[in-house]
Amino acid sequence: MRVARFAAWSGLAVLLATAALQSPSLPLQTDLLALLPPTERSATAERAVAAMRDAAGNRAVFLVGHADPAAARSAATRFAQALRGSGAFAAVQLEVPDFDPRALIQMHRTFRFGLLTDADRAALEGGLDAEQWLLRRLNDPFRPGLAGSVAQDPFGFFDNFIASLPYRQMRLELEEGLLVARDPGGAAGLQVLVTGELPGSAYDDRVQRSVVTAVAAAEKAARERHPGTQVLRTGALFFAESARSSAERDVELIGAGSIIGIVLLMFAVFRSLRPIALGLVTVLAGLAAAASA
Repeated sequence: MRVARFAAWSGLAVLLATAALQSPSLPLQTDLLALLPPTERSATAERAVAAMRDAAGNRAVFLVGHADPAAARSAATRFAQALRGSGAFAAVQLEVPDFDPRALIQMHRTFRFGLLTDADRAALEGGLDAEQWLLRRLNDPFRPGLAGSVAQDPFGFFDNFIASLPYRQMRLELEEGLLVARDPGGAAGLQVLVTGELPGSAYDDRVQRSVVTAVAAAEKAARERHPGTQVLRTGALFFAESARSSAERDVELIGAGSIIGIVLLMFAVFRSLRPIALGLVTVLAGLAAAASA
């Protein structure tokens, strides 16, 4: 009777756990960043921060390098083609589309009256001599005036802000439609940038498995065509996949050790198979709940 009652309660617990986990009102959240508290007072600002975080997190970045620049470009092309053919990525970008450099300035122009460098802000707070500033602006022959004419930007504040942006400090160069980085002293003389957009969350284990498999196959294909190819990669997905794999191994090891320990302890204490069977039923009920998840 006790065994039947225990089995009934165990089965009921499994059913309740299954129903709770499959309920649409209780979705499973695998993103550890969701545990962080909100940092913005505005719901709109919080959504914007989350969108920026997802845009950066759900992206994989690769540098395909080789000592021979021509081989590096060819290997990067083969690598990108293999990623596209795998279907593991929503989009893979190798070639940089043509764009007007003035577009970088245009997207800041609407807010130009509120954009200042630290030096210009300090000059305004300390008392600005407008006449001397304007004369200096008019008589500067090396002033590029990328942000606009003197009439549009008389004191050059917006032009100073554009010049302070980190576009010119990037190590990547645009060459033959590709973004490349040169490493003359390293094993990879030329490195080509390849980016991939994930089809889902970087914390989804299905996305992680498909992407890791596709990247391994793409690296193999690139090295088969050009031996000596080096592939550097980064992205939230690879860190999450490494942590997930490590956690799974730890859980499997701890779970196996726990079961063996329970069996040995029950047998040492009771010297009977019945308590062992009851203990295993408890463990199996937990395993069934986990499997249903």
